[in-house]
Amino acid sequence: MDTIVVEHDMRNASNPAGGLLTQQSIEEGLDKYVKERISAVYPEKTLGQIYRLQDIVFINKDVQSAFRVNSQSARTKIKNWEDAGLVKRTGTRAPEGDQGGQPPYEYTIVDTRVERIITRRLIKL
Repeated sequence: MDTIVVEHDMRNASNPAGGLLTQQSIEEGLDKYVKERISAVYPEKTLGQIYRLQDIVFINKDVQSAFRVNSQSARTKIKNWEDAGLVKRTGTRAPEGDQGGQPPYEYTIVDTRVERIITRRLIKL
């Protein structure tokens, strides 16, 4: 809340009436908070990896594409993210192609701070 109020006050410093908190003030305050706080929660290396993903829901093949690695390396990255509490397996997807095969596991970023950074593109790589 402190970050939200400070950001709101800075934006409305020239307004003598001050003004009530707006949705824009709340969103901007939350953006600033997550960018400042997240590096104290997770290692920079892990965050740098997870930010390379384009979406908060992904499969092994998405990790392979983002990092240009093989399936086993992608599984290792995903396992590390699971162990850190960043992602969680949330289901499966339909197999790709006409051949069928094993349905790939689907993972979701579960930390709302990281989710916000990715969905709002707050950090540029």
